[in-house]
Amino acid sequence: MTQHVKRRMSVALMVLAAFLAGIFVVSAGSSFLSDRSLVSEGEAAAVEVPEPPAAVLAMEDAFEQVAAAVNPTVVQIQSSRRVERSSNGQMRFFEEFFGRRPDGQERDEFQLQAGLGSGVIVRDDGFIVTNNHVVEDADELEVVLYDGRTLDATIVGTDPLSDLAVIKVDGDDFPFVTYGDSDDLRVGQWVMAFGSPLARELSNTVTAGIVSALGRFSNSGEIEDYVQTDAAINPGNSGGALVNLRGELIGINKAIYSRSGGSQGIGLAIPVNTVVGVVDQLIDNGEVRRGYLGVSFAPVTESLARATGAPRGAARIADVQAGLAADRAGLEIDDIIVAVDGRELVNSNQLLSMIATRRPGDEVDLEIIRDERRRTVTVELGTRVGDEVAANGNNDRQEEERDESQDMEKMKDDLGLTLQTLTGTLARELDVEVSAGVLVADVSTSSEAFRDADIRRNDIIVQIDKQDVENTDDFARIYRSIEAGDTFLVRVQRGPNGFLTALTKPE
Repeated sequence: MTQHVKRRMSVALMVLAAFLAGIFVVSAGSSFLSDRSLVSEGEAAAVEVPEPPAAVLAMEDAFEQVAAAVNPTVVQIQSSRRVERSSNGQMRFFEEFFGRRPDGQERDEFQLQAGLGSGVIVRDDGFIVTNNHVVEDADELEVVLYDGRTLDATIVGTDPLSDLAVIKVDGDDFPFVTYGDSDDLRVGQWVMAFGSPLARELSNTVTAGIVSALGRFSNSGEIEDYVQTDAAINPGNSGGALVNLRGELIGINKAIYSRSGGSQGIGLAIPVNTVVGVVDQLIDNGEVRRGYLGVSFAPVTESLARATGAPRGAARIADVQAGLAADRAGLEIDDIIVAVDGRELVNSNQLLSMIATRRPGDEVDLEIIRDERRRTVTVELGTRVGDEVAANGNNDRQEEERDESQDMEKMKDDLGLTLQTLTGTLARELDVEVSAGVLVADVSTSSEAFRDADIRRNDIIVQIDKQDVENTDDFARIYRSIEAGDTFLVRVQRGPNGFLTALTKPE
């Protein structure tokens, strides 16, 4: 084929391609203009949306039915209290020297401070449960019902240790919520939160989410064992209802974890089984009487848990009060409590909550580990000598634990040592003859203690700075008295043998 023929064929193909492209553009444009014309004339067919699956519609119906059933039982609580009025300098001058404001009005030393919260009606004769912090120190309380009525309310009883309170409005035939069972809750279960978040005009707001976690603790000194949910909870939701998809109350909204002050998907609720016990006593007696075990306790260490097979949430008995319930039942120091009435502890602090929700005289079955063997001990609970004393005592104990924890963190930072008090159980496990001292639970390989002082894991420190140490408190006390930069002697027991070494306190 000659070059000339090839050139003519190429030109012909280009023309053909251009022609076909033109037809395509014209056809597409015609179709587009035709569609635009149809749309402008209002003749276009509506977009067809497929019917949602039956399961989706059933879920939607469930949320609607729960909202319709529960909302009438949820109230908004408006509180006010008298607080001392603050004045600016000029106003204070007139008030202090003339006894009146510059506008001629008499001085009022107090002003009303408004508060907002939520509550749930739990009986048809007007008893309402809410948080203690919602009504605490309130001089006046008003309750706004779902139907818009506003009623005066009185406080029946409060329980700061659980942060629960009961108030009452006059009347009868009120709609009320039914109780569920928080022991049946499972992570991932759907829940709905009700309340008045942020503002009065947002009453009876409903949000939905799941149970994110169970057995949450914040070490506040209160009774804790919270239900965590990602259902949106905000300030004002406190005291409102957390319910399951049966419309049963499974918690009272209490608090949020937030860096912004608003909901970030971590809300906490008091489980209903705690609520029921407190509410019934407040209604019947105006106060709460709690069972008492008579022990102090601490979490088990990682090494102790491994050695005994105890769950990480177990509680080690640190002290038994003579003559009280635990002592009468035969519990001993270093017994490890792993379960209460068959419910395994997920956090050692849970023991306080589980015992404090029982009444004096109740019997509880404690599953314990002693000498690496599990056994069950039945304890008849005693009586707390006043909840306020118990709460303060608990706060004192927790403050001591925090101080000790800070001391141990300093030992770890300064010396590279993780220390714990040697107990009889640990001594038997390590097969050592010493009965008192501080166990080296871990040692940093980059520390002076490891490199130069030859201190190793499971060594027992029995003396520092020529003074005997029987526990971590002794170690921390003596260490605090040593000047920064000073070197001090350390006597260590390793197996049947001991040796003397030295450490330096960092500048």
